[in-house]
Amino acid sequence: MKITRINQLDGLELKEATFQGHVFPAHFHDSYSVGLIEVGIEQLTFDDRSFAAPALSVVVINPFDVHANAAFDADPWRYRALYLPPELLRFAARQLHWPAGAEPWFPREVLRDEALVRLLLALYELPDGPGAAVAVLNLTTHLVRHHATTRPDLTFAAAALRPRMADAAAYITAHAAEPLTLNALAVRYRLTPAGFSRAFKQTTGLPPIAYALLHRITRAKALIGQGLPLVEVALETGFYDQPHFTHYFKRYMGVTPVAYRRAVGPK
Repeated sequence: MKITRINQLDGLELKEATFQGHVFPAHFHDSYSVGLIEVGIEQLTFDDRSFAAPALSVVVINPFDVHANAAFDADPWRYRALYLPPELLRFAARQLHWPAGAEPWFPREVLRDEALVRLLLALYELPDGPGAAVAVLNLTTHLVRHHATTRPDLTFAAAALRPRMADAAAYITAHAAEPLTLNALAVRYRLTPAGFSRAFKQTTGLPPIAYALLHRITRAKALIGQGLPLVEVALETGFYDQPHFTHYFKRYMGVTPVAYRRAVGPK
């Protein structure tokens, strides 16, 4: 795995990676993930569908859209991924004169767009600097202009659940490194454990404890990038020891914390 950051865009991440035999469990990103498959075939699974993304195709995953991914077959797959903060997509939408408040949203499907592939590949050849920042903005504008729709409205049932579950998600995010139990969360939100777990998953796409675990991994990534020793990262993010931390980090990231530190840590 190789990770490059564009400092002029607040450390925006470019990732290059190859995996074989690793299955990434259901998870989400807090940014738009723009993935270019270079070699092999990636299998992506969402709550309503599953599809294969072949080489030279692009998949855009919306923020907090829960998905799982793995190789389609026994062969390795290599991809490049760009993680775009929502603010960049909203900026592009405003520049393209979208209605005020409209939020770009991308379909769960494979994109076949040679111009987009060229923009992505060219970005990886640029050094960090003004040129790279301009290239990201051009790519973002292309994505919104040619592939984005507006975010769909929530169903009535989801809209009714959302205020309480949004508060629960914020609470879990803030306390992710602390011992959280399903029973305690259910009492806090005046639901049975089964009812709370079901409502939370309907709203966020993940069970509450898995949601907390994913935020712990996200926090760990940031701390590793800051150069904190791995033992301290493990304790800071609520894991009881480094092997426990390594197990879950590799499960969600595909590499060990040591390998991730080599990719992103201070040089």
